[in-house]
Amino acid sequence: MWILAPWGPQHMHVHLFCATSSPCCASYCLKKTAEDNAENFSPEAMRAVERAFYVDDFLHSVSTKTEAIRLIGEVRDLLLLGGFKLTNWLSNDKHVLAAVPDKDKATAAVNIDLDGQKTEKVLGVNWNFGSDAFEFALDLKHKTITCRGLLSVINSLFDPLGFVAPVVLKVRILLQRLCKRQCGWDEEISQDYASTWQEWLRDLPTLAAVSIKRCFIPPDFQQPIRREMHHFADASTSGYAVVTYLRVADDDGKVHCAFVMGKTRLAPLKAVTVPRLELQAATLATR
Repeated sequence: MWILAPWGPQHMHVHLFCATSSPCCASYCLKKTAEDNAENFSPEAMRAVERAFYVDDFLHSVSTKTEAIRLIGEVRDLLLLGGFKLTNWLSNDKHVLAAVPDKDKATAAVNIDLDGQKTEKVLGVNWNFGSDAFEFALDLKHKTITCRGLLSVINSLFDPLGFVAPVVLKVRILLQRLCKRQCGWDEEISQDYASTWQEWLRDLPTLAAVSIKRCFIPPDFQQPIRREMHHFADASTSGYAVVTYLRVADDDGKVHCAFVMGKTRLAPLKAVTVPRLELQAATLATR
């Protein structure tokens, strides 16, 4: 005998982490919490909740540690009213960290000396919060010298801001040439290409020395009176690239330039003139 008991209406009490709608719902709830309690908190705390969240990560920067301590307290209290308990706090200032209970700090921030070298991932990027700089920590697995192996290693270098874009572009050009020759994904590449790849791998550990300051303006810099964005774009038959710097000057005449972002693109397989590629580079810079 078969007995069929059809399911009645089902209700979900939580959002699935992998559901496409979950980030949207979480963002709405955060902003709704801020909106409902706006009269009890400062405009700075409201703006921080509205603009400084990336899904479940809160990333914000302020000028002084006093502001940071006050903002942390306000944001925690504000979101707690909506059932959001913020934990894993991290800062590049020990006085700010001291204002956060140990149970709410990130594991890396408990009982540490900020003068030492300590890194943590921030949206996938390595951040040394002792020196307040972005760095690279390489842990490349051995891969076969095939197109599939090359692509796997290239994609393992997560670099959304283009800190090492020129380094990666070199092997992306190599991979494009292999694809142009219709080399199979699991086919051993020829010796001349393999030697270029191995030379690149030998030089790759030097990326550990790359350190990009997170803050665009040095701590000892006076109030900037002039800010300029400088974009440099160029192209060749192999690819084109853009790099952007922020140039600031203070009233004492001091000038400081900071790297902002870099981007590279491969030239199309179909032959394109260099002037046209330079126009594409200029378009990328404008965007």
